[in-house]
Amino acid sequence: LINQVWKAAHAENRTSIGFKSSSYDTYGGYIDTNRVWGSDNQFRSRILTSYKDGHTRHGGIDYEFSLTPMFTYIIDESTNTSLTFRYHFDDYHFAEARGIWFHDVDKVLPFGVIPNDVPMSNNADPEVGRQSELHDFELNFKHSFNMFGTLWHGRIVGRLRDHAHQFRIYLTVNHA
Repeated sequence: LINQVWKAAHAENRTSIGFKSSSYDTYGGYIDTNRVWGSDNQFRSRILTSYKDGHTRHGGIDYEFSLTPMFTYIIDESTNTSLTFRYHFDDYHFAEARGIWFHDVDKVLPFGVIPNDVPMSNNADPEVGRQSELHDFELNFKHSFNMFGTLWHGRIVGRLRDHAHQFRIYLTVNHA
């Protein structure tokens, strides 16, 4: 299956649920549900949510949650005229285990850049790493029409994306 992702709600009632698990205690799943209602099925909604939790190959944190509701109103089926609202929320957190790649097997630190008394551990700190939160809004108006003997499709899209992303890393140094 290639690119099964829908960009809008469709004209069918459908629900799919999936689960997955992989190495490093990683597991997750998704629920995707699409509903149609109205006398001519002119109202359509879809909600997609997914979740992933687990670890990286070095024992770090790998977490993601997303939620995407969509609503479509079919104004005129014959001219493919519709108005769609879509919102997407994504919360992503990735943190590797601290210190693990800063030294070789003999615990020699590279280039003398990092002090020798940096504690080397295999524990992931949830406050360190890559954190990302995304809010994405989209309003979409579509209309099809005949001109010069050809069917033309027009679309006007308005988008607002609010994306907060931070990457934090620190090393604790023991000056004892």
